[in-house]
Amino acid sequence: MLNGTRYTTINTDAGVKNGISAIAYWIRSENSWLTGSKKLKDVNLDSTEAELKGIVNAMYLLTLPSNEFFANADRIVINCDNQGAINKLKRNDVYKDVIPILTKIYTIIPRSKFKFKWVKGHSKRKGSKYWVNNWCDKELKKHY
Repeated sequence: MLNGTRYTTINTDAGVKNGISAIAYWIRSENSWLTGSKKLKDVNLDSTEAELKGIVNAMYLLTLPSNEFFANADRIVINCDNQGAINKLKRNDVYKDVIPILTKIYTIIPRSKFKFKWVKGHSKRKGSKYWVNNWCDKELKKHY
């Protein structure tokens, strides 16, 4: 909690190699965290589309009853190293197959709770968001 505001932070990364797309996420709140990665069913995605699907997958996890403690945050900050994906989410200009999932998420968690932030990827910078971004990058590569 910071200045009376409860935060949940979602860090995501995605990658595409030889037609295989994979995502990784690190979700943290005051009392818990959740990490994971998976190969996406979609093939031949571009990097922005894969990244966007990774963010939406992580956002969807917040709506599951078993993860209720994440969605109870006053503010949900999403860190991602793909500026194109962040811009699409800010403008609500997303790919057609993502629209129904985002609509469901925003029905459960108001869009106004989400803040999308760009993080420099593949960085040697110090700080937790850079360390977590690098962790996500390594984790998703296990699926290639």
